[in-house]
Amino acid sequence: MTRALLLAAALLAAADPAHAQAGREQFREAARTCRYAQPAEQRTCMAFELCKAKSDPAPCERRYYINMERKDVVLGACKGKQGTALRNCMRDEYKTLGDAPKLPACDGLLGTALRECVREEFRKLSPSSKS
Repeated sequence: MTRALLLAAALLAAADPAHAQAGREQFREAARTCRYAQPAEQRTCMAFELCKAKSDPAPCERRYYINMERKDVVLGACKGKQGTALRNCMRDEYKTLGDAPKLPACDGLLGTALRECVREEFRKLSPSSKS
């Protein structure tokens, strides 16, 4: 959870300061709302809370789940590293992953079904499953 907050803070800090402040407040409010959710459902809750104000929440949720799966892959590859070594490892792993995939198999899904679809598609795309 701490890593997720640090990553979110770093991404928000790179944005326009006024926009970043609004993003931080939205993230804090979503975290407050989802803090009592079961661990298996926290991502679904966070995606819903962060995307509910959008006119079309589906693309927002899709981006959220794809970015979270990418983060899981990167953190798995950099497990056990700290400080500068962790930062460098994460940067290199994100470069290795490239742009986020489009995942047409997950079109039209929302919530838990979308999360499971994205997770399954990432398993298919992961380098370890191709060998």
